[in-house]
Amino acid sequence: VFVNGRSRPEVMANMRSRIARNDIAAERAEAIQAMCDIAVDRAQKLPQEQARL
Repeated sequence: VFVNGRSRPEVMANMRSRIARNDIAAERAEAIQAMCDIAVDRAQKLPQEQARL
């Protein structure tokens, strides 16, 4: 789960709905997307010199 500034209640509601959905294929897709979102977010926060490496 990519928290991205969301409150704990928001994150918990999202997690509960994902568990209730009981769809492993959708969960895998969302997990991969979350990893990509986290990587982009972290890369954008790097100093410019490191971002070019």
